Amino acid sequence: HYNLTIKNVSSKDEGTYQCQALRTMTIQEAVSKQVQLTIIAHPTRSPNIIIGNMPLQQGTPINVTCLSSPSQPASSLLLYKNNEQLKHTLIQYEHDLKSRKNLTKLFYILSPDITWHNAMLKCEQIYLLSNFKQDVSTRIQVQHKPLVRIESQNKYPLTINSTATFACIVNSNPQSYIKWFANSLDISNLNTPVINIPLSKSVHNHTIGCSATNSIGTTNTSIRILIRYPPTFIIRPPPFYLFEQQNKNNNNVLRCLVDSYPKASVIWYRNGQIIQDGSILNIDNITQQKQEGLYTCQAYIDGFETITSNVVVYIK
Repeated sequence: HYNLTIKNVSSKDEGTYQCQALRTMTIQEAVSKQVQLTIIAHPTRSPNIIIGNMPLQQGTPINVTCLSSPSQPASSLLLYKNNEQLKHTLIQYEHDLKSRKNLTKLFYILSPDITWHNAMLKCEQIYLLSNFKQDVSTRIQVQHKPLVRIESQNKYPLTINSTATFACIVNSNPQSYIKWFANSLDISNLNTPVINIPLSKSVHNHTIGCSATNSIGTTNTSIRILIRYPPTFIIRPPPFYLFEQQNKNNNNVLRCLVDSYPKASVIWYRNGQIIQDGSILNIDNITQQKQEGLYTCQAYIDGFETITSNVVVYIK
């Protein structure tokens, strides 16, 4: 029975061992089974992240490499973005001839966009035999085109003869400059983040927009302005209308067309009594003398003064 004792164990002692008994006059030569000796070696330092120079540029993919500290057996590597594990990573194992230990390499293709700007990239090294963990982190900087939105600083709904305030909110790296544009107003000379617009009927249902530009690109955004304004008559009935019963070719309608926002409610009255709603009143069915009299078109919207127009109808 023979024992092999190794003192001051080092990585050089790792390998395959076998016991062999030489042939003598009384016994045959004998060889034992092979035994693999693996030297356990903890990683001695944190992993390392290899990445290109900051800042990264939006739309230009870059290779990220996470390199473990040499260990035996090899350590595992995980990659995180803001503490959320990243998928689609490639793992490669190598034997380091200098240290006679194993290296683990993790590869990841990073596609920089606005979500990566100021994000924390962390590589975690796990030595599974003892669940020993070490990590290294780096802050990602990305140059990206502006992200733009228009913020209304007003109470809604907007009302005519007031002033509306709008802010152009920009997130960009590097810093951008802004311009305002509109399809009904000349505001091209405005480049401040906040603007005030007088609200008139001519501005209703038009758009205003904000444009932000930096060295990476330009982004535009716009909103539509809807303004409450009171009803006014576009077409109103004549002061007098003669209804000829015998003339069937006449187009016997009274029109009361109104411009407003929102759409006004239009109601017809005869001698103070409601008879119909809607902009057009068909009077072909007038057959009796008592249907003569004062007809009134009334248009109204909550919050504004009601407008009316009268027509006196006679029957011939």
